[in-house]
Formats: sequence, C-alpha cells, structure tokens
Amino acid sequence: MTGERIDGWRTDVVVIALLATTTYLLLGQDVFFKADGHHLVQRLIDGNAHSPHHKLYMPLLIGFAKLTASLGLSAYRTAVVFSGLLSAAGVTAAYVGYRLFGLGRSNALWTTALVGTCPAIVFFATVVEFHGPFFGFAGLAFLTVGLLFRFRRHRAAFPLCVVVGIATALAAGVHASGLILPALFLPWFLARYEPEQRWRRGLALALVAGVVHTAAIFVLANPLDSEGFVDRGFGHPQGIAYIPGVAWQEWISVFLPISVTCLFAIRGKHRLELAAFGIALVPYLYGAMRLLVGEPEFGAYLLPLALLAAWLTVAALPRPLPAILVVVSVVLAVARVVNHEGRWRKEYETYARGAEAAIGDDPAWLLIGDAAEMGPILVFRPRMRLVLLNQLAAVPPEKFDPAVFDAFVAGQAAAGKKTHLTKGGRAFLAQKLEPFPSGPILLAYIESHYELVPHRSGSFEAFELVKR
Repeated sequence: MTGERIDGWRTDVVVIALLATTTYLLLGQDVFFKADGHHLVQRLIDGNAHSPHHKLYMPLLIGFAKLTASLGLSAYRTAVVFSGLLSAAGVTAAYVGYRLFGLGRSNALWTTALVGTCPAIVFFATVVEFHGPFFGFAGLAFLTVGLLFRFRRHRAAFPLCVVVGIATALAAGVHASGLILPALFLPWFLARYEPEQRWRRGLALALVAGVVHTAAIFVLANPLDSEGFVDRGFGHPQGIAYIPGVAWQEWISVFLPISVTCLFAIRGKHRLELAAFGIALVPYLYGAMRLLVGEPEFGAYLLPLALLAAWLTVAALPRPLPAILVVVSVVLAVARVVNHEGRWRKEYETYARGAEAAIGDDPAWLLIGDAAEMGPILVFRPRMRLVLLNQLAAVPPEKFDPAVFDAFVAGQAAAGKKTHLTKGGRAFLAQKLEPFPSGPILLAYIESHYELVPHRSGSFEAFELVKR
C-alpha cells in the first residue's frame, strides 16, 4: 500500500456507523416527503420491483424487507429504516474514503461529522425516498475512488478503475442522478494527483473508470429512460436564467453551512480542489435547473456534493471552527426534520383515527386517488389495503371491462373484506384527466351498479360499495 499507514480507522468506523445509524433511526419521520414515497411503499406492499428511471431501488428495498421480516415492521417503517441504514453506511464509507485519500484522522473525523450532520443528508436519511439509500451507494463509490487513489501507483490501479466504474454505475441504478457521479469524483481524483503524473497516469486511470461507468450504467441503470425524465422535468419554464435561483434553492440554503464555508478554500493551497469541485457543480446545477424549476426538492439531487464541500471546509478553516460548524449543522438538520414532521403529523393522525373510527382497523380495501389520503393510512393504518385508482383509470376506454372490477369487489366480499371508495378517490375519478381516460367511465359504472354507503369521522370520508 502506498502512502501513510491508516491508524485507528477500525474503531472510528464502528463508532461512526453506530452514531449515524442511531441518530437517523431515532429521527425517522412519521410523514412522507412529497408523493414518491407513497408509491414506493405501495410497491413494497404489492411486491412490485419496478421503479421508473431508478432500476435498483425497489429490488433492494424488497430484499431488505425480506431480510427484516421477522422484526414485524410495517412497510412504511421498513422503508424509513432502509433510508436511515444506507445513509449511515454512506457517511461511514465517506470516512474510509477520506482516510484512503490521505486525510489525517482528526481532519477526516471533522469532515465526516460535517457530512453526517448536513441538513439535506439528515433529512433524506429520515424519510422514504430514493435519495437516502442513493447517498449510501454514492459514499461507497467515493470509498472506491479513495481506494484507487491509495493504490494509484500500484499494478492493481487499473483493475481498481473497473471497481470504481461499477460502483458509480451501481449508485446510478439506485437513483439516476448517479449518472453524473464521475463528474464529481474524477476531477477531484485528478486534482489530488501528483502534478508530474496528473496528465499521464492520473488521466488514464480516470478515463478508464469513466469508460467502465458508461458501459456499466446500461446494465445497472436506465440511462435512456432517465434522459426522457430530464427532458420533461418537474416544472416549467426552464432555462439558464434560473440557475441562480436553483443554486440558492437546491444548494446554498439547504447545505448550510458547508455550501458557503467550502469557498474559503480559495485562500489557500486547495484552490485546485476547489476548481475541481466547481467543475462538478456545473452539471449538478444544470441538471437541477432542467428538472426542478418550480419544484423545490431540498437538495435531493445534489447530496454527493456534500462529500467534497465538507472536505474543503475543514481543509480551509482553522480549529475550532469545524467544531462550531458541526453544532450549527446539527441545529439546522434537527430543526428541518422536526419542522417537516410537525407540519404534517397531526393531520396524518387525525385522518388515520377517523378512518379507524369510521370503518374499523380491519384489513379493508380503500380505493384511493389522492396521495394526501395514502400517507396517513400507510403510516398509521397499515392493515388497511389500498388500491390506486390511477392504475384502473389509465386503462384505455375501449379496454375498460367492468367485470374485472366486479370480480375484485366480489372476491373481497367473499373473503369478508369490505371495499370503500374514498372521498379523494371519488373526486379523482370525476376529473377528465388525459393520462386517466377511464376515470369518469369507472365512476359512472360504480354509481350506477353499487350503493355508496357513506362512512365519515373527522377528516376521513369514504363510501362502502354494496352491489345493487
């Protein structure tokens, strides 16, 4: 092994892993962040391993659920724990990566502390989303880049390039933003390389890793589907003029303090690393601009940037400033989690209690069309089963078969389970939405062939379907 010996890292790894895991699991939220999480949990319940644009997330989550089935966790809690454990793994892997890159123990610990307490990372470690588990794999990819740096002059270097390329592609399979991970890690790798070999051996190693990544994503990810997703984006208009707003919204404000303090590296000997970080920031902000104009995501697509922003911060600032920044980071992170959960938890509990009071806590079926209704049931009433009406309404009108719907309701009745159409589900079917052309047809059929018996309590309202 080249470079200095890494001392004391095993104990550090165990302590970091335990601290991060315990913290993230204790902060695990009882509410969803936007709509993706609802559908991920529902896919877990249904055993549906397909996830558009992000090939590996659902197979990994389903596998994790099978491994932890004996714990008796609900599908929702399983997915939250999945986020917390993999986020903690990402933080732990980052520490090992820092040591492999040559950071001393003290600097590596402070850098890891800033990463592990970063508000955006803590937030996605505590909710059901792609991004917490993705960060775990991004941390693992960073570790492999550190390993390549450690053995950069060894004959194992080029085989390690293959490992790096596969690791970054694996992260891209968990979330498509990993497609541009090489733009973050490889310029940094070159910036850290010895000047006399940077543009010969260093560049050759980086190019091999990049080529392997490009090939591997076609096996481990869905790059072509992801391109279409970027083209559509979440909101419009999109354009270069929106980059400053996106930079504030998705990077500066949500990654404080390291999003600002990393810039102090311009004053010292780390300007080249700061330049490499700036190179990486361009595709990340451009991708966020293409996707997120009008749809804030709390830095979800920029999480790996924290790995290097924290490094630059600790490298640039004298002691005891990193310790002070860790305290600031903790306060901001906990405030974000508590405020988000506090904003929605009461509403969730009220709706869930209403559902139990109105129809009991038996494994009844709810025909549902609104994510706002899904959340409380998935979190607090997991025995109730959901049918997403968008799946039924998406059937082309010429293929709509009422016998299929009747068979489902009759089958549940024969098993002693009642079927209810929620208020939100009824409103969803009544709309003439282009992607769901059969919604009004299905609603008209239900209203003409079933008696709708209302059940109301609190904010919950649904209609039991009784065949006429």
